[in-house]
Amino acid sequence: MEAAAPWRRNWLDGVGACDICGALPHVVHEISRGASRELSLTEPACILALCTHCHGMMDETKEWPPLRQLAWLACSRPYDLDLDKFSEIYGKKVEFLDLLEYLEPKWY
Repeated sequence: MEAAAPWRRNWLDGVGACDICGALPHVVHEISRGASRELSLTEPACILALCTHCHGMMDETKEWPPLRQLAWLACSRPYDLDLDKFSEIYGKKVEFLDLLEYLEPKWY
């Protein structure tokens, strides 16, 4: 984590907005958990830029499974969506159709 800190600070500054609400981001949040978390520290396809409020909300509820978080990434930073890279790090094949249940409400 310490070695990744400078990259993460620069990346967060470059993103400029919380991926959930659009506020100023303060936290780099890894979508993948467990053993794959460390592999995702500097991979834009596996992280979200979050404000303190949204990060707390995500940590306090079980309503934010990794696929829902990935769907938010797809909506807020589609240029960083890389399902092959995410799947490689996550350890499980993820396809766009897996995100559909979380994307559908945004299409209305």
